[in-house]
Amino acid sequence: MTKKEFKRRCGDPRKLRFFGQCYDTGPNDRQRCTCCHHAIRQVFVLKTKQGAKLYFGSGCIGYFKRWNRPLARKLKAAKILLHIWIRAEAQALKARQKKT
Repeated sequence: MTKKEFKRRCGDPRKLRFFGQCYDTGPNDRQRCTCCHHAIRQVFVLKTKQGAKLYFGSGCIGYFKRWNRPLARKLKAAKILLHIWIRAEAQALKARQKKT
């Protein structure tokens, strides 16, 4: 995707902000990525300066490597932590199922 196309869909990537909000929708991924419009399971919520929320999937957060490196680093860290949480939840579920 070109920067021009990205800006048309999502705004200027240098002006978007991330405050740590990310989540896993679970296997029934119904959330749509603001950038590519695909269904996403791992959702990263970014905000514009006006406070509008934009929802990005893990695939589209890679665009920030080119256009906003500080934001890209924050999103990469959040992605790692989200993956750790997903694995921990899966392990906890398995442990609960073994007990029953």
